[in-house]
Amino acid sequence: MANQSVPTPLLTKAVGFKEIPAQDNKALLQVCEGLDPESALNDASCLEGAVRKLLDNAAAGDGMCGDVAHVCEFAMATAQALRSASYGR
Repeated sequence: MANQSVPTPLLTKAVGFKEIPAQDNKALLQVCEGLDPESALNDASCLEGAVRKLLDNAAAGDGMCGDVAHVCEFAMATAQALRSASYGR
């Protein structure tokens, strides 16, 4: 029986996010390279789902305070970085 090579699993690439304008837009945070993209994409979906729930609750209630809006923005930036790290492989 001939040796068949097993394909190497595709992994995430490093992606920085949450740039700081006062510091030449250097990334404050980074998704690490070498992670399982399926896990990264699952985390991105969970973050996006949580933000949707917060936005739905805000629309149905009295709106959203600034702190919660900041958390939503941060969660969406994190989800985008996770997706970019996974699809950019």
